[in-house]
Amino acid sequence: MNAYNVVPIASLQADSRRRIQRSRRAGRSWVQALNDETKRHAHNHLTPWSDDDVETLINLIGKDATTFAMAMELGRSYYAAQNARSHVSFVMRHAAAFKKSL
Repeated sequence: MNAYNVVPIASLQADSRRRIQRSRRAGRSWVQALNDETKRHAHNHLTPWSDDDVETLINLIGKDATTFAMAMELGRSYYAAQNARSHVSFVMRHAAAFKKSL
């Protein structure tokens, strides 16, 4: 307990940071460590992207969320979220051209 009578708890983010640091010490890059961490929580890994997933991704891009946060929110690996973010952002930037051609 501290001065405010609050019991400190370990956050998931702090636990994730520790695992990532251990991965980096094992010779893995920070991106590989992030991918490993998100794969542990990836409940949608290797499943097709639904319209709801894409809508959530668009909303997260609009909020300028990190790719790690997107992966955790969507239940995907870091690499899957990174690729989807790139493709969806491209379509969002060039929406006028897509609308003309369709």
